[in-house]
Amino acid sequence: MVKLVYYTDPICSSCWLAEPFLNKLLIEYGDDLDIEVRMGGLLESWEYYKPSNSTKPKELYLSEMWTSLGRKYGVIMDGKIWTDYPIQSSFPACIAYYAAKKQGNKKALDFLHTLREMVFLQHKDISNEHHVISAAIQCKLDLGKFVTDFKSGIAEHDFKRDLIERDIWKINSYPSMVFYNENFQYKKYVKHINNNNRGEDIYKDWEDIMFELSNGEIKKKKAEINAIKILENFYGMTTTELNSINEEGIEKVNADLQESFDKGDVIKEENTEVNYWSINNSPYKINKNGFKFNNAAIIGGGVCGYFLALHLKRYKIDFKIYEKNNVLRSGGLGFLLLENGMEAMRLLGLKNILLKNSNTLNFFRAINPKGQLIFTQILEECTAISRENFLKILQDEVGNENLYMENQVTNINYNSENKIESLSIQNGQTITNDIYFACDGINSKIRTDIFPESKLEDIDEREIVGILNKHDLNIPSDEFLKIIDKENGKNMGLIPLGGGDYIWFIQFNNATHPLNDRDPDKIKKYALETVKNYPKEFQNVVKHSDPNKSVLWAAKRMDLIPSFHSSNLVMAGDAAHPLIAFTSQGANSALEDVSCLLSLLSKQEEKQTFEDVFEKYYQLRKDQINFYIQEGDELVKDFFNLTNSEELKLPISLH
Repeated sequence: MVKLVYYTDPICSSCWLAEPFLNKLLIEYGDDLDIEVRMGGLLESWEYYKPSNSTKPKELYLSEMWTSLGRKYGVIMDGKIWTDYPIQSSFPACIAYYAAKKQGNKKALDFLHTLREMVFLQHKDISNEHHVISAAIQCKLDLGKFVTDFKSGIAEHDFKRDLIERDIWKINSYPSMVFYNENFQYKKYVKHINNNNRGEDIYKDWEDIMFELSNGEIKKKKAEINAIKILENFYGMTTTELNSINEEGIEKVNADLQESFDKGDVIKEENTEVNYWSINNSPYKINKNGFKFNNAAIIGGGVCGYFLALHLKRYKIDFKIYEKNNVLRSGGLGFLLLENGMEAMRLLGLKNILLKNSNTLNFFRAINPKGQLIFTQILEECTAISRENFLKILQDEVGNENLYMENQVTNINYNSENKIESLSIQNGQTITNDIYFACDGINSKIRTDIFPESKLEDIDEREIVGILNKHDLNIPSDEFLKIIDKENGKNMGLIPLGGGDYIWFIQFNNATHPLNDRDPDKIKKYALETVKNYPKEFQNVVKHSDPNKSVLWAAKRMDLIPSFHSSNLVMAGDAAHPLIAFTSQGANSALEDVSCLLSLLSKQEEKQTFEDVFEKYYQLRKDQINFYIQEGDELVKDFFNLTNSEELKLPISLH
């Protein structure tokens, strides 16, 4: 047995380059190798950091260095984090690692990798406690114990103890390794991957040291380490990183990845220089070459329509988007993306770009109008993003060349066998396609035409929804905060989007506290009257909001419709199943609909019709959608009985 003490740091670029080789070491020698990972404390303070070998501004120096390293070695290392969100210190993340370690070495290593993904893939300043807590939740640590160990000084004590030993070893760069055997004979190794040292050569040096210290007794494990097996047992990696572990050559790695990607077994995140791969563990595996249609019409240019369009573009299927408005809809202002929505984005390789442009929420907290805490719950896989930013992510990928504005569907045209032959649109044209996707929202004309007996029902729940940018609000950046005003039968919520942006909303019963005028000034007057006795920060939110950026939303509900299709036309998202805003499942369930639907269509058998596939889609989705409908009804019922309610529930519908 050989012991390895590995000194590293969560923000160390050289350690990020070395990580695949360390994983290879675990694969090949894990049975005879005892690894202890220690933090080195690379950056104590950004304020006092000065590059020793450059006259450039430190932000630019690090940005260029990271970007150059990423390109050269085929890893994702976007240096813009240093010009956009410079990391203030690596010490908090180092201390957090020791807090995670109190719950086991495996969990600590998962936690460390999660922190690194936040830095190198998601542009998060992990000196911020917000992101440290997010990583702990993501790794399913016991959060209460983690926070206690992180903040009490226990983890910091362990970190400082290892810094003392680091200094004894005279280690001042990372990664650095100390190998030693049972007789305490040791070898220190400090070479890094650079122009003079290839990763493969460094790995050979590690092997030689272990053989020397074990007198040749350490054994290499003959494990299967093809690219797919590596992804199944480790984390996401680039093609180059996988090739560093795999010994079959880059051509074989690429071939294995492409074959698995085409079958939907792995996920590809496309970056400027490299592709980032991960295993698809979801129930939705899309066979990229299995579609039986060549062209499609997408009715509706919202989130659901654009998400679907991006899929079709990736699979080289011709499509056109027909949008009834002259501008893309901006209603809703923002979303909470939950586990099912996040997974749908990951399937398209968009999760990390989503996290770059959104704000992860760790907690839901409910307070009374006096500011006293009455309920709290940890949020797992919950991120807040503005509608504008979310649509931009999709639109940047899809483009607008296939978008046709002011083209509402006016008629569904059937043939003599009652099959859909074409659609008529308002410019007088008729469109004929292999398949039609109705993504035209809550007020879907297509749904109404196909199922005229299924009608939206008005309910008295109303919401004023606004958005503002204000950097000096004294509100935690990782909390969905809500005032429960039982006396007046109202709620006010505040959701931080990051960068000083906030969405706020006021929920009220229009039967008891009516507001039927959509004039922006009257909406603001109503909102100001509502919050006049709430905590000052909530008053400031309304006071400083532009009334022209606020909307009055009237909630509507609908029972589950008998089917999501007619002939070769299928509905998804709000067009198929309008959901009450209380559930926060409108956008999430739309994204999951598309993933489910396309997964089924990509496996359509020769004897199956579109209707066969669409019926299976309905059967797979109906119970989950019915659950959201019923839970939405329960949440509204609880809200209407707020004065008498004894128990609070999370105002989000989760899987």
